[in-house]
Amino acid sequence: MAEFSPEIWFHRRASLYVETQVLFHLNQCGVFAVLGRGGVHSCAEMAEELGLEEAVLQACLEYVSSMDEILESREGGGFSLTQAGQAVLTRFGRETSEGLAVNLFDVRVGGYGPVWKALGDLLRGEARYGEDVHRAGEMAAQGVFKIGERMAPGLAEVLKGLDVQTEVELGVTTGFSQSMADQDVVRCRVGVDRSEKALAEAEARSGKAAIAWLHGDFIANPRILLEADLQGPVAFYSVHLHEFLSLGRERVVQWLRALRHGFLGSYLIALEQPALDSGTEGEVLRLYSSSNRFIHHLIGNGRILSAGDWSGLFEEAGGCVIAVQELGYLGYHAWVVQLGEDG
Repeated sequence: MAEFSPEIWFHRRASLYVETQVLFHLNQCGVFAVLGRGGVHSCAEMAEELGLEEAVLQACLEYVSSMDEILESREGGGFSLTQAGQAVLTRFGRETSEGLAVNLFDVRVGGYGPVWKALGDLLRGEARYGEDVHRAGEMAAQGVFKIGERMAPGLAEVLKGLDVQTEVELGVTTGFSQSMADQDVVRCRVGVDRSEKALAEAEARSGKAAIAWLHGDFIANPRILLEADLQGPVAFYSVHLHEFLSLGRERVVQWLRALRHGFLGSYLIALEQPALDSGTEGEVLRLYSSSNRFIHHLIGNGRILSAGDWSGLFEEAGGCVIAVQELGYLGYHAWVVQLGEDG
């Protein structure tokens, strides 16, 4: 094992911080969408196309090409992605109607940028998240949608195995409702959210898909679901249960009991990434999970439970966990909970 160097440690972390900021902003300005077309691109061409300051763009690209294996500087002053850079865009990019959209730290740097800027104030108790400090909600929501794309195939397989008439998504920023409507399973489908904006955006994305949209805070007022005339049995599903826990465990248990009493024989599918055990292997999973848990616990908008604690929560509410299935993405699992008879 190499001897630890305080100087290397210090400068490596400082450089990674700076480069991550540069990569994020280059991407937000469309630079990586241009580079993703392949070939060599000059700063002058990219600056003109994207409406950027050429000198600033030149400095940023020279820095990245000197620090990172994803970009190389060519003779004549042009820049191109390396094979590694193309692999990054393949992994974190997707084609849209407007071209290539790439996720380079959109949530960690963009969505939570205001939190990092105010972290000193939060530590000193001079600011409170939700009052003085807010994340960039639009970018955070986009992150949820991108995660949803990865988990949708696994969720579809879980839903296909249940004998239900109606599928209800609780919180609609994931795109799950639209993805499930594309499956070859004929069911009624409903999306519920307390945000009218989220519902409008989900409906716009869904096109002509047969999905009913319901507005209301279904946690504060479970009767919104009870009075919706849902054809049963029903499969409720959500990726937001860890956020519901910010209201308190007892509040969520009471809500689950109300759901169980109103929809006996139905199902709840909780899509969650459980807190890792200390011996869990996998560097990508460890890094993502640690950051995910830290962020939610820092700002208090969610609680990340262990696998055993999730199962215990559902059993406390009177549900029966009939399956826990991996979704094939970053350690997320689907807890399939049957809403059974009253005890």
